Amino acid sequence: MSSRAFMEELRRHFTPEGAETPNAEDEHLNVFSVTNGGIQIWLPSTPYSNHLSVCRVALACSLRGDSGPITIDLVCADEESKYSRYGGVRESLCPLPGFKFQKFYLSYRDDVQRGCITLDDRTIFHYGFKRCGSYSRQVANNSISLSSLTHDPVVAVYTNDNVRIRFAVGFDDRIGREPVQVFWDEPNVVGKTWPTWEAYAEVVYHEMRTARSHARRVLKLSEGGSSNDPSSNSSNSLIKHVHLPRSICGVKIILTRRNNGNHMVTVDIDRCTGCCHSPLEWKTLGNTINELDLPGLMETLHTSYTRELSLDGILVPFYECSSRTALGDYGDFVADTFERCGNIFEDLQAVATIDPTDPALRPVEHKVSGVEFTKETDVINSCNRVSSRPIGLSLPNARHVVSLLKALSTHLKNKCLVVAVIQCAPDSRSESGISSRSYPALVARGDQGEPITTFCSIAHPQVWNPNGHGEQRRREFSEIR
Repeated sequence: MSSRAFMEELRRHFTPEGAETPNAEDEHLNVFSVTNGGIQIWLPSTPYSNHLSVCRVALACSLRGDSGPITIDLVCADEESKYSRYGGVRESLCPLPGFKFQKFYLSYRDDVQRGCITLDDRTIFHYGFKRCGSYSRQVANNSISLSSLTHDPVVAVYTNDNVRIRFAVGFDDRIGREPVQVFWDEPNVVGKTWPTWEAYAEVVYHEMRTARSHARRVLKLSEGGSSNDPSSNSSNSLIKHVHLPRSICGVKIILTRRNNGNHMVTVDIDRCTGCCHSPLEWKTLGNTINELDLPGLMETLHTSYTRELSLDGILVPFYECSSRTALGDYGDFVADTFERCGNIFEDLQAVATIDPTDPALRPVEHKVSGVEFTKETDVINSCNRVSSRPIGLSLPNARHVVSLLKALSTHLKNKCLVVAVIQCAPDSRSESGISSRSYPALVARGDQGEPITTFCSIAHPQVWNPNGHGEQRRREFSEIR
């Protein structure tokens, strides 16, 4: 469109009567410049009343057969006020009436990588579920990329063919949308045709695309924030429970947000009586061990004697413990004391599908550093204990270990787990008198001449936490006389 035609159509379609508009010969309408701040251009724009970081702009072009200028949406891309294309659902936003010319700096790269979502659904098979696939993009290597240009929802479909149950988890990075949602499908009736998972995923996708945004401001996954909702950028994890109607299953969704933009979503299945009044609101789990690569989400256990030591540069809370404490011990933590009840690796015989000799079950070795670790002398000083040549061991983030924790969850609810230990060869200056020596990275019980455990990190595996909503409802029923 020529500048004159553009201005005429702009006045006709978008500008309120009597409002001033630039002259068609204004040089702002005919040039743009490339600067260090981006591509500088003047465009007629109007902000959205409920999302001020997004605005609608009119372009000097039109579709064939339509005289009105094409409009697109721009979103403030970064802290330097650069703008890039916004691909959210426009019908859900409310633009203010009238257009005013504004100077924009457009990003050189319109599609900027904003991080990714790591999907951890390794425990769903325990109750017979499997992931069928995803739509509209593939979940490659259990990862969903987030970009500034592509805001289309992604839908992952799960099914249990034995009990004919199907549900979908939707991931949405658009402004005003809940970032993770659960949808359930009508149970498959024998003799009735059940649509393919692809067809079901497409239905959920279009439902997410056309749904209206929240009235309150909800940040995108790729934005920062400090509120206690799934859209904030807090280091805490959030959990939500959704009961699957006409079943004894509930979907547990855990969203762990990270400041680097690489978030994690855990999908798990729990037994659920249906007394939970689903859907329920997001709740904060508290601090979790996010950076240490552990088998599933672990809620940190802090005590009055907790100190932080570094494993390969990652700060981990540790507790001074008995020398006979081993990696994989579980039990109760009472009055700042860990009371051991057993060890997950000793319970392997109860899980017939896991080979106890599998190399994937071996602990992961880490270099130890911290305030109480003296690099020059290779010694950790703690109270009356002086230990040398420390080595850190943690549970491996392997599928077999994840499966083991899930399999043991039925009788280990609310138990604590030793997820990492520091083992040392006792220094010659210590009371034990055992000389320092090198040793293999094996879990030992502290026998004479063997490495001993000096510190352990204890956490609550989320997979061992009962469904709090159902537990609360059961307590209410038990009080009925």
